[in-house]
Amino acid sequence: MSEKSGRLEELKSRAEKLLREDPLRRQDFSQQESSKLIHDMQVYHAEIEIQNEELRDTQLRLQEALKKFTDLYHHAPVGYFTINHAGLLVEMNETMARVVGKPRDRLLKKPFYQLIHPDDQAIFLGKLKALVAIPDGKQMELRLLDQAGHVRFCLLKAAAGMLENTVLISVMDISERKKVEEKLKLSNKVVETTGDGVLITDIQGTVINVNPSFCTATGYEQHEIIGQNPRVLQSGKQSKHFYEKMWHDINRYGSWQGIVWNKKKNGDLFAEHLTINSILDYRGKVEFYVGVFSDITEQVRYEQHLREVQKMEAVGTMAGGIAHDFNNMLAGIMSATFLMKKHLADAQFITKKIDLIESLGSSAADLIQKLLAFARKSPVDLRPIQAKSFVADVIGMVQPSIPESIKLSYQSDISDHCELNLDKTMFQQMVFNLASNAVYALDHRPDPTISIRVHEVSVSDLPEHVRAHAVHEHYVAFALQDNGCGMNKETLRHAMEPFYTTKGVGKGTGLGLSMVLGGMQMHEGQVDVSSKQNEGTTITLYFPFYSDADQQFSKEIALLSVQEVPQHYGKEFILVVDDNDQLRELMVELLDSIGFHCIEAINGAEGYRQYIKYREKLSLLITDLIMPKVGGTELATSIHAIDRDFPIILLSGYDLNQIEPTVSGEAIQLMHKPFEPVELVSRIEEMIASRGKRNTSHIE
Repeated sequence: MSEKSGRLEELKSRAEKLLREDPLRRQDFSQQESSKLIHDMQVYHAEIEIQNEELRDTQLRLQEALKKFTDLYHHAPVGYFTINHAGLLVEMNETMARVVGKPRDRLLKKPFYQLIHPDDQAIFLGKLKALVAIPDGKQMELRLLDQAGHVRFCLLKAAAGMLENTVLISVMDISERKKVEEKLKLSNKVVETTGDGVLITDIQGTVINVNPSFCTATGYEQHEIIGQNPRVLQSGKQSKHFYEKMWHDINRYGSWQGIVWNKKKNGDLFAEHLTINSILDYRGKVEFYVGVFSDITEQVRYEQHLREVQKMEAVGTMAGGIAHDFNNMLAGIMSATFLMKKHLADAQFITKKIDLIESLGSSAADLIQKLLAFARKSPVDLRPIQAKSFVADVIGMVQPSIPESIKLSYQSDISDHCELNLDKTMFQQMVFNLASNAVYALDHRPDPTISIRVHEVSVSDLPEHVRAHAVHEHYVAFALQDNGCGMNKETLRHAMEPFYTTKGVGKGTGLGLSMVLGGMQMHEGQVDVSSKQNEGTTITLYFPFYSDADQQFSKEIALLSVQEVPQHYGKEFILVVDDNDQLRELMVELLDSIGFHCIEAINGAEGYRQYIKYREKLSLLITDLIMPKVGGTELATSIHAIDRDFPIILLSGYDLNQIEPTVSGEAIQLMHKPFEPVELVSRIEEMIASRGKRNTSHIE
């Protein structure tokens, strides 16, 4: 018999018993009434069965929903637990049990505070009463302890529980977030306390943050610089081309580093070693630029002083070789002069000797220029230079300082179009230092040899320890090798340190290789030294070599500054002032031969009178800088007080880098004597043309 039939029989028995025991319930019905009653009961019975079926379906759905809810509750990514007013655990999901690393059934009905780190228990207990009274919206951060005693940072959020006086609390493990926050705090603290200045800009170049060291170095308060463009720091010592090349490298390689002269708020200039990096977002797009710099003003001044000391040491060694060459030139000039006097009747012979004198004089002047350039006090001046011919010239300049007993070989494997960004004077000094060290190492060595090779290399070809610091893709290697005494490992380890030397007293300062290292850093290059005792030494300088695309970029930038110079032959009057009669007469003769009209003056005072007299005709002044009584500077100042745009060329036989004239501006230029006539004429045409353009702009 089915379960359903059994229940019906049971109900029937109970109903019959009820009727027997209660006579009032018995009632006689007619057959018709009995039939209707039976029908109604059957209908009612069917309705009850239908309702029972629906109740069973509902019960099944509720059971399935409860199972789903239980699964979701226990496997939610967030921990949940319920506490009563006493803080006891009423319910907890499996996720929460995993957070604390304990079985769920062992935690129920236990005080929740026992799961909290001892130092945070008072926080929870102090807020429990308020939490139970009004739970919604309350949250707190607590440290929980797992089974192994590990600390977990958790965020607890409360809501009213389903039962009275209970609180449902969600728990989110924020331990990883806390670690990230701590790292960010540490990074921020490092930025705030580092001695290096830090500047952050958006992609438009607007400053959005700086650190205290930046403010100390520049004199700007944080609120003064935020919202500004870093251009407010520019000193004017770097050209437009410098900044265009810098941003070209940043956009191409994502970073740039170098030495920059900037200006403080009070106007003082300072040198900084600056590194700029692009910061990318999750899409790989540039989001910020971060600049980090250190003030190296004192270091630069110290290095300049060291370079001057090194130059003095170098000049002493070079003097013999230069004097030899210079005396040869003078001997040639004297011989040619003697022969000219002896053969006055032979015009063709005299012409040849004059050509020889001119050539020797030009060579002598060039030699003096090289000596002045070497001894000059000048800042680092990196410029694109055709490397092959320049390096060959430097080798020729250094060669006289190398004893004839030493065999010198030179091999160049770079193309004629290879360009390097070089400071000429610094490169000359570095090569001389290397050659000087090699000569010393070759003393008393059999078959002494110095080999120099220049060739192109890519970054992948660099030695591993050099490649680790390389920031460019292509380099030109300048390798100087000798077969001298070499260095042991201890000496090699200290070779680049300032004042470290193995030479005897009075034979060296120990500055040579340290100066080379400093120079290569300024050139963004690398240095590699390899040596074995009694076998020799090879020192290789790696200079950044710009690709064809980079060279084309530099040329395009350079072309922007080139202006056409119109011709002005035979139309201008030029005032020539010089106290040296021979030089003044030769210059007047030169200018007259080209077609200019000249007016002469023997000193600055007479020059001023001639200017006043002929000012309506005059187009330009050429004056010696140093003259008795009234010099060229005073004359230029007086003339510019009347006409500030009047073109003036100041001439001097002294080193122009040691002269600081008190006049300056677009209408004043300095030239060194001796000069090529073509150069003087070109300068005259350029300055007259520039004045015409300035006058036109004034009229407009």
